[in-house]
Amino acid sequence: MSMLIYPTAAKALPPTLSYADVERKRSFKPLQTFADEVDRVFRYPCSIRRMLKMSAAMKDQFREKLQKSDACMLPSYCRSAGSDGMIIHHMTSNKIDEPIRRLRGTLFFEWMAAKIQAMLAECLEARPKDQVIALGLTWSFPLEQTSYRTGKIQAMGKGFQCAHDNLGADLAALLENACTTLGLAVRVEAIINDGAATLLSQAYLEPTTSMGLILGTGTNAAAFLPTLSMGRSKFGLRSPSWFTRAEKVIVNTESSMFGGGILPRSNWDEVLNRNHALPDFQPLEYMTTGRYLGELMRLIVLDAVQSCNMFGGTIPAELLEPYSLDTAILAQIEEDQSSDMKDTSVLLVQAFGLLDPPSRSSSHSYVWWPTRYPGEHQLTWQSRFMLCGAYKRKLRSHRNRPLRQRKHQLLATAV
Repeated sequence: MSMLIYPTAAKALPPTLSYADVERKRSFKPLQTFADEVDRVFRYPCSIRRMLKMSAAMKDQFREKLQKSDACMLPSYCRSAGSDGMIIHHMTSNKIDEPIRRLRGTLFFEWMAAKIQAMLAECLEARPKDQVIALGLTWSFPLEQTSYRTGKIQAMGKGFQCAHDNLGADLAALLENACTTLGLAVRVEAIINDGAATLLSQAYLEPTTSMGLILGTGTNAAAFLPTLSMGRSKFGLRSPSWFTRAEKVIVNTESSMFGGGILPRSNWDEVLNRNHALPDFQPLEYMTTGRYLGELMRLIVLDAVQSCNMFGGTIPAELLEPYSLDTAILAQIEEDQSSDMKDTSVLLVQAFGLLDPPSRSSSHSYVWWPTRYPGEHQLTWQSRFMLCGAYKRKLRSHRNRPLRQRKHQLLATAV
């Protein structure tokens, strides 16, 4: 995660902010002052002493939710780590972009079924049409599991909206019905959370593994915990015989939901949370993950425009759109060590609709030379683009960017 500018106090820009008009000030803060202040904002609250204090407070939250919560600390039906002998024959992946995240009702499951159909066409061409395909499903969201193969859908984060019309619905039935519509005979045989799947995959190699940690678009953790450490109501209608065999159980902690009132929020964190469809739903996730780090950086950039007159007070229209700055761009900036930063330039051109790519000036700052935008607006402006900014050379030898460092410290605190 790359973070090369460091403002201090984020102020939400006016809702009516237009393409070319940013609130002007008669006096502007120097960029170096801006950088020093945000450095303190992200680093100061995460000293070792404060991290230990936050960790103790989060432990109290964990203990409370272990006893009573329908949203987190969810026990699975897995009470062992399994065995070896499984072989992957075919693998494929599909990007889930914003339009897919916004699908509601059965549309999201119809999209999943179409991807299953496409994969089966590649790897099981000769299968009988009436052959029932056993499917294992990893679900990266909260789920009230009612058996090995069924579970009730709960509220979903990371921008996904299909739960809005499906709260409490059976996950297996939704996916099986969508597959049936396409003529696929699919039966969901097992459902598992992504954190639990991560734990199990390592447990095949090292049986003493006790925790799985997800760090990606979102964050989560799963852990082997004693069944006696959890409130009995957490287990639903499981038979007494199940408990005689289950000394420990894999628990989906939904750790992203913890940290409210404990983790130190900057003003940018407050703006992001306030404007989120589910404010306060996943405090840890909003501050540390791939879904949100780009948006935090976008808010910082807009604050720099407002406070320091960066870009001369003018910015690309695309950057005014929430979540338009993908964290993948920041990762590319972090990795790009070339003198001309060509790969980064390509990403910026694509992301913000530029007709001319940025170039490097002799001062080692990233500059938008007379840059044109498609459409009726024809602007000429050049300014230091602080994502790749004037501190690039300095930061090559100083890898702990404040935003990235805070992410690591808060995740370590939660673990």
